[in-house]
Amino acid sequence: MAFSATLATATDRIRLALGDTGATSIMPGGEAVYTSLLAASPLDEGAVYRVAASVLANYYASQPSSVGSSGESVSWGPRVEHWRLVATGRIPYPFSADGTAIDASGFAAGLIGISSQETNV
Repeated sequence: MAFSATLATATDRIRLALGDTGATSIMPGGEAVYTSLLAASPLDEGAVYRVAASVLANYYASQPSSVGSSGESVSWGPRVEHWRLVATGRIPYPFSADGTAIDASGFAAGLIGISSQETNV
């Protein structure tokens, strides 16, 4: 299932909060990883958010820091740092249990750093 901007599911909310909003998930193992994590902890999206961030940070920290092709580039460095902050609880999950946004200040600050340093992810 592709990301949906309607944010109707926990997977969509977690993917948005982690910046994983492409048609194909950047999660190693794909969207099934989110589904499995949510099945293991269905009542705590915040915990799944932190674990997923840890998986992303660990995986992409071992990838080339910058990849370019045909004028497009991807730099994982800023995202890895953001995901590490999420994994350690320094950036809280920006949604409440009912899926409404609550406090996105840390989330937004992290994304500003990401988007200003990346092109075309």
